[in-house]
Amino acid sequence: MSELHWFDATTSRVVVQLPHSIEEILADWHVIRLRMIRQVHPDFTRSEWAYLIQFLDRDRLRSIFTGTFGNSSAATACADRLLAPRQRIALWLPNNVSLLGPLTLILLSLIGSDIRVKTGSRSRDLSASLFQWLGRECPAGKLRQWLLGSLEIESFNRTDKRNADMALWAGARIFFGGDSAARAIENLEHPIDSIGFYFSHKVSECWIDPESANEATAMNLAKVFWIYGQAGCTSPKRAFLMGGTQQQATAFAQLLGEVWTRAVPERQPRNVASETFMASQWASANGLNTMPLGQNSALAILCSPGTLPLEAHMTIAIQYGTPDQAVKTAPANLQTIGHAMVDTSNPARLAMLSSTNAVRFVPIASMHDFGPIWDGQSWWRNLFTTKILGF
Repeated sequence: MSELHWFDATTSRVVVQLPHSIEEILADWHVIRLRMIRQVHPDFTRSEWAYLIQFLDRDRLRSIFTGTFGNSSAATACADRLLAPRQRIALWLPNNVSLLGPLTLILLSLIGSDIRVKTGSRSRDLSASLFQWLGRECPAGKLRQWLLGSLEIESFNRTDKRNADMALWAGARIFFGGDSAARAIENLEHPIDSIGFYFSHKVSECWIDPESANEATAMNLAKVFWIYGQAGCTSPKRAFLMGGTQQQATAFAQLLGEVWTRAVPERQPRNVASETFMASQWASANGLNTMPLGQNSALAILCSPGTLPLEAHMTIAIQYGTPDQAVKTAPANLQTIGHAMVDTSNPARLAMLSSTNAVRFVPIASMHDFGPIWDGQSWWRNLFTTKILGF
């Protein structure tokens, strides 16, 4: 049985048809959130678990609806649009940064459609771990019904026939991963009226004013970089001091080293520390200035604008130069710019931003924040079909 929800948008009045009450599904997630606060799932780090708890805040989840459709309003027959979710959604997840899976599935639970998920075949399967746990912990209600009756999570490789089955089955395809794999999924036979969202390989960076290169900024940078290192599309590959000098960049790298142990209480696994140490030796051999962060937990490499001659999972470039150099050396697949600036609304800065391919310009601390708009696409809104109403 479906339920109708009315919203007042700026230029129209919409009614959204869902298989559940919004407030009931939010109440179920609130119960789960309270249980999560009292325990940490063993497959998650404390940072990952804390982010999930923050993500599940009731007001934050409610804002997905109001931010997408408008302010909630009283029921009425007078509406301009009738929105209904696509009934079948297929989701492909990558081998790295698998917290994307739980976050995406949480947002999909608000819609209530049938979901088929392919997780990475060579990674921690956080989606299956979390949602198996939720199936046991969730109170009786619509969320539990969706978890046990509408959600299917499997792990298999990119050549498995189930990829083709999912594409042909789905009314919407959501993909996270590399460029070639995205093309392969798009080339699979799929319904002519289906829709696809492909979030392929992207990178991110930080823009920092020298005046903002302080301890608070260094703490925020350490926290967002440590979670995923180079593996995350929203994790900064470099921090660029806009109009900064070599001396200022060196001082900021030293500050980053000083705050690292306070910002990052957990030590890296031995293999990551070993790779980081090797990267420091290689960088030194190439004449680059380096700053170790923690006990080979990460490595900052000081250099002028441009591409680094080496990459390692936990290396971040600290670069300096003119704002024009920052724009000209920005990667073509730039997704997020995390900023620490005195005046982000400066027209000159906005013009610089428009000269890049970045689709997100957010404070450094918010670089990993996932939501219903991603890579410039309103993917969550477009999981609904729209019927035009006239009376």
